[in-house]
Amino acid sequence: MADDTMQGNANRPVAYLYFTKPSPRRGGTDRLVRIGAVFAHRSGKGRTLLIDALPVDPNWDGRLVELDASDLPDTAAGA
Repeated sequence: MADDTMQGNANRPVAYLYFTKPSPRRGGTDRLVRIGAVFAHRSGKGRTLLIDALPVDPNWDGRLVELDASDLPDTAAGA
């Protein structure tokens, strides 16, 4: 199935999925937690989302953030 839907570019993700975990400190920076990856279809007409985990944080509002893999700084790419 992966060969039918994903680009032949070594099946590299075009983006990653994150959820935002609020900082426990007042005025602290929120943290991005990677929970999956996004792969483009060969036809260019769609994308496949592979979700490895879902947040269980009681404060999670259901939002997921997608960031392009090529736009990520080195520190976020390994998150």
